[in-house]
Amino acid sequence: MRRRIVGAIVGSVVVTLLLFGLPLAWVVAENYGDDLRLELESAALTAAPDMTERAADVPPAEPPLQPPGVRVAYYDSAGRFVSGRGPRVADEVVVRAVGGQNGLATHVIAIPVVREHRVVGIIRAEEEPERLAARIHRAWLLMAALALGIIVTVTALAVAVVRRLTAPMHDLADAARRLEAGDFAVAPRPSGIEELDSAGLALAAAARRLEGVLARERALTADVTHQLKTPLTALSLELDGAEDRSSGLDPARLRAEVDRLESTIASILALARDDSSARAPIELHPVVIAARADWLRRAHAAGRAIVATGEPGTPPVRVSARALRQILDVLVDNALAHGTGTVTVATRGQPGGVEITVGDEGTAVPIDGIFSRRSASAHGQGIGLALARSLAEAEGGRLNLLTGEPATTFSLFFLTEGDV
Repeated sequence: MRRRIVGAIVGSVVVTLLLFGLPLAWVVAENYGDDLRLELESAALTAAPDMTERAADVPPAEPPLQPPGVRVAYYDSAGRFVSGRGPRVADEVVVRAVGGQNGLATHVIAIPVVREHRVVGIIRAEEEPERLAARIHRAWLLMAALALGIIVTVTALAVAVVRRLTAPMHDLADAARRLEAGDFAVAPRPSGIEELDSAGLALAAAARRLEGVLARERALTADVTHQLKTPLTALSLELDGAEDRSSGLDPARLRAEVDRLESTIASILALARDDSSARAPIELHPVVIAARADWLRRAHAAGRAIVATGEPGTPPVRVSARALRQILDVLVDNALAHGTGTVTVATRGQPGGVEITVGDEGTAVPIDGIFSRRSASAHGQGIGLALARSLAEAEGGRLNLLTGEPATTFSLFFLTEGDV
């Protein structure tokens, strides 16, 4: 790529120099020819007084000293050589001057000397042809050297500019290859080129996004393993208990457990995909009431009681009902598994939002990292509460342990529609 760009730049400059330099070389040659004609005409005019001021029967002396390389000769009115440096036989330019006109060739000029309206002689001035060609060639060589210098300079500048432009592009390509290999810590160096820096920032943002998506996907297996334990255990107990009941399986309870499994899987998948399309303004207390029957059954199986209370008229909040149910299931299961006494689920309005608290009568013992994710094989607090907080944050809410309460109480808070 670098070679192609440099080649294109240098090629454009070479073509430009040719298009400009060839006509200029022709103009230079013409100018040198014009300068030579002026020089020869001046030399002839300098020698003219020797012929105009002498007597008619006195031949002119040798012409005055001329610039190096210039030769001057005198001819009479008939074109016969008189003196000076020139051909002994009149040439074409001398013959033309005998007729009263200036004779002109590439490097020769002949002018008639007129006295009393009559040609009395001819002055011929000439320069060696090689001198004119040498001057023209010297000018052309200087032009060629200048063109070569321009080409070399442009080539060096093109290489520097191309390196300046392609280096950040190579950095971007290298970052893309690293990202493809699984290295998400890509951060292309700023180049000072706005377009390339924007591409680098976009690539770094995409890397962070992919890292987050893969992290959620990796956590999905652990979350599913942990969160499906409870409904699968309930299904197993239902199937085992059917052997002791004359009525056999309870389809309604089996359906409820299957629905719970589906809700758990859907909620975890939504979190892994960061899917917020299911959010809609809903009232929270009806979701609590709808889940109360399932929680009562679980509480009775554990020999515990559960109470669900709520303030009427709490404002709706934008949250997925499925995600909300999953969060509350985690908190209720945590209270039933690790707490004591009655479990209370309360919904109440708060300044700027709505709060649901889930508590039991056990003593609140702050645990560092209670919401941190642990391994899938861990027992006790860990994966469930970490999933619940992640779901709450994904839905725009906050989940915290209220340390100021005498009993273990978790607070789930969502902003109302106007405060989001």
